[in-house]
Amino acid sequence: MNKNLILLLFFLIASHSMHAQCWQSISAGHYHTIAIKSDGTLWAWGGNFAGQIGDDSTTNKSLPVQIGMDNDWIKLAAGDYHNLAIKSNGTLWSWGSNYYGQLGDGTNINRLIPVQIGNSSNWSTIIAGDHHSLAINSNGQLWAWGRNNSGQLGNGNTINSNIPYQVGNDSNWQSIGAGYAHSIALKSNGTLWAWGSNFAGQLGNGNSTDSVLPIQIGLSSGWQSIDAEDYHSLAIKSNGTLWVWGWNNPAFFVNNGVDYLYIPTQIGTDNDWKSIKTGQYHAIALKLNNTLWSWGSGSYGQLANGTNTHTYPPTQINNLANWQTIACGDLFTLAVNTDGNLWTSGNNISGQLGDGTTTDKTNLTQVNCTSLGINNVQYKSISVFPNPTNDYINISNGINIEKIILTNVLGKIVFEATQHLSKVNVESFQSGIYILNIYTNDKKYNIKFIKE
Repeated sequence: MNKNLILLLFFLIASHSMHAQCWQSISAGHYHTIAIKSDGTLWAWGGNFAGQIGDDSTTNKSLPVQIGMDNDWIKLAAGDYHNLAIKSNGTLWSWGSNYYGQLGDGTNINRLIPVQIGNSSNWSTIIAGDHHSLAINSNGQLWAWGRNNSGQLGNGNTINSNIPYQVGNDSNWQSIGAGYAHSIALKSNGTLWAWGSNFAGQLGNGNSTDSVLPIQIGLSSGWQSIDAEDYHSLAIKSNGTLWVWGWNNPAFFVNNGVDYLYIPTQIGTDNDWKSIKTGQYHAIALKLNNTLWSWGSGSYGQLANGTNTHTYPPTQINNLANWQTIACGDLFTLAVNTDGNLWTSGNNISGQLGDGTTTDKTNLTQVNCTSLGINNVQYKSISVFPNPTNDYINISNGINIEKIILTNVLGKIVFEATQHLSKVNVESFQSGIYILNIYTNDKKYNIKFIKE
């Protein structure tokens, strides 16, 4: 069989395998997205003015770029301009904006790459608000740090903190949500709690008074899952019903003519909701049958229904029933289906949809995953970065390189050098996948990279 044909078949088979098992988890901030692939690597794209992409730069990215070289990431959470992530060893990491101490590393310095928060290795759950952060450890204890102007840290005062502080003494916290200046949480007994800013009723306790300590929302112990955004909160009860409270102007979430919902108000009558995520002016949700639904403002296409109009009540997006993970940025939507494929829609001013453009989308657009397994490091002795790239490939190594050959996926040589190089200019290359062949006196290394 022709050598080029063999290479092509190998590429197609590998691409199909990589494509089918791609994105594992996702989270979205104001104008950026972070994600973990099924190989445990961490990726990000979109707005990057505070380093929230984590690639040691402040340049926006419209395609996914890998953050570092580790492949042991398991959980993540995006705030407005900062991020949190947990590794498989239970350690907690953060990066991006740190003006209010929301990174929790004891400083107020922005971080362009992930930095570890403390030395604990028992973190289990994380959430990032606009400028504050929350985390639960394996002991069920709740911790908070960052901005605290409205008491959103829940520690009894309004003083910012750049290190984690425990919220009360309880050890039965289970899940958490965070908005602009308020926080919500579920305990393992199914009770719902909130604290922080309450001008729009986002604490759900029937008034508009801020609280610097957690207060219980109602008397029900049947709450199952929660989410929060700027000035509102949403939750699903164990009976599958969907509820909202807080800012509702102009009828983004419940079309009842009321601007502020001071207590949880049911959305429709359906009782088969499974998970919920909310953006600034819209929400998306999954039902038990794995169908995807959206409602609220669609001004940027974030409802993924092909329009820019406002929609209520919740309306199904396409006719597919294969969705498993969802996320909302402020004005955009992300969803992963059961094949591990990622789809996005909505505002794309900073490239946060990850499709290589900055054009808004009103329908779900797939984010390619051909780079799965194409990491900055393929061998312990050689690192190649950045990957993907649009100008230069840097080669860092501790060995004696005798020759470098670059080929496309069909095996055609597009560049060759018979001397050691630390950098190769690929700016003139067409977009696609290339193979970097590095020769030493006794070994050959093959490293794949993407030219954007």
